[in-house]
Amino acid sequence: MKIDIRSELMDSISPEELFMWTVKPIALEMHSGKGPDHKYDVYKELSDGQRAAFMFWVLYSHAPDEAQFYIWMPYMRQTKPDYWNQLRIGMKLIGCTEVLMFMKECEEIFSVLEEMKSAWI
Repeated sequence: MKIDIRSELMDSISPEELFMWTVKPIALEMHSGKGPDHKYDVYKELSDGQRAAFMFWVLYSHAPDEAQFYIWMPYMRQTKPDYWNQLRIGMKLIGCTEVLMFMKECEEIFSVLEEMKSAWI
């Protein structure tokens, strides 16, 4: 997805504003009410950098506190496209090792919880 930004605008806004300037059009297109297949088609057209930024935004905007984080994480692992793996790919792309290590810890916890759930059923 091509996003046009004038160079003078890039020099005059904060990194946070620039980030939202690039992610917002993607989010609007994905949430155009056309369903999950449309979201996946939009996602496939993004560059690697756009995917990384978008997946970070998905996590950041949907998990603003600890309670929401623990609700959102299992959902991310069950979606199409697999948001969890896409987030991992994005974090590798931008070299965010802290998030990658945290995701690995979460995977271990979720695996234990899934095993416990299977044992109860």
